[in-house]
Amino acid sequence: MTGASSGIGQETARLFARAGWDCLAGVRSADARRAWIAEGTTDRAIARHVVPVTLDVTDEADRAGVVREVSARGGKLNALINAAGISSPGAFAFGDAGSDREVIETNLLGPMALARNLVPALREGANDASNPAGGSIIVNVASIAGIAPMPWQSTYHAAKFGFVGWSDAVGHELRHDGIHLVAVLPGTVRTPMLEKADHLLDASIRTLPRIAPKPYLHGLTRFRRSARLAARFAATPNVVAKAIVELASRKNPPARVIIGADAHVLRAVVAFLPHRFAMAVLGGVLS
Repeated sequence: MTGASSGIGQETARLFARAGWDCLAGVRSADARRAWIAEGTTDRAIARHVVPVTLDVTDEADRAGVVREVSARGGKLNALINAAGISSPGAFAFGDAGSDREVIETNLLGPMALARNLVPALREGANDASNPAGGSIIVNVASIAGIAPMPWQSTYHAAKFGFVGWSDAVGHELRHDGIHLVAVLPGTVRTPMLEKADHLLDASIRTLPRIAPKPYLHGLTRFRRSARLAARFAATPNVVAKAIVELASRKNPPARVIIGADAHVLRAVVAFLPHRFAMAVLGGVLS
């Protein structure tokens, strides 16, 4: 499990533990590790089944440490949940390559590398006769942003489009090893990342250069209003976590799962409207 410090990853680890799954909960900070240990003092399921491990998915040494931890515990893995993610909203023309790289490495390249590292353990898990699902699974927590592009968060869309595409493509390959891949595409979810994105939008509006064309300020401001409205009706992490735990127990899970009313609306826009009109809706009405 990656991204277990907060949000979807944290709640998913809790639900796996309460369902009796042993869970390596990947966290990036010592404070997050201590928080899991503290929670275990009052929750027997957490104490028994959750082991917090240091994991920044972009760090090769951290990924190697997880592989060693899995190997020390028998070398079999039934599920990998890629839930780590960050966003960096703002105007592409006035962004920077460093931020682009961080977003793409955290949301796409890091999870890809971790999955490759853990394929042998997932293969062993798939071949385990005691596995009730009859195979292993990689659940990639993407976003509806992986199929419905909107302005002002282009790098995030690039990463999530890539994540969904990679999940579909490598799913063809790994099914021969008994490993299922599922891309979960939630809409707006009430997580710390949502709050951070709002702060980043505020900052991008305040620091927008004077040379920026007038539509930039108008568009960013309107997008912030839309995002705040969506946040009022956002799903809770628990809704997504329940879906992930259920998927991990299914023998033939679907390749994609869309979660949230807003996500279903956006999926319908891109699926049923001609591309030109779909892009007009996403670029105009919503932002």
